[in-house]
Amino acid sequence: MSNRNKGIGFYVMILLIFVVLALVWSRMQSGAMQEINHEKFESYLQSDDVLQINLIQNAEVPTGEVELILKSGVRVFMYTSDINEVAHELDTKFPAYTIEDVKREGWFTAYVLPALIVGLMMIVFITYMNG
Repeated sequence: MSNRNKGIGFYVMILLIFVVLALVWSRMQSGAMQEINHEKFESYLQSDDVLQINLIQNAEVPTGEVELILKSGVRVFMYTSDINEVAHELDTKFPAYTIEDVKREGWFTAYVLPALIVGLMMIVFITYMNG
């Protein structure tokens, strides 16, 4: 293996570590909640086992996610194609629900991460070209 190719392995290793850390971080952020369907959602509402309901809007209006926190402490969620329809349904069945704002992309993933990736690619390219 030539001396020129040895430096590239280091940068590939750094990139792989970064990707693994990003995947681990995203798994930690998502949590371990159970997905339910609409029938199960209705049964939870009728059983009076719900402690709190959060409606989480997506950037693609009017889609979103309905998060239920049960009295047992278990968190379950349901995806919905119309968050407004679920809100109208909850107005009569569970009026104490909360609506969260649309989640915005963080400044790190919007600005810093692309700059780091481009910078890393430029370093690898320049190192490879200079030998």
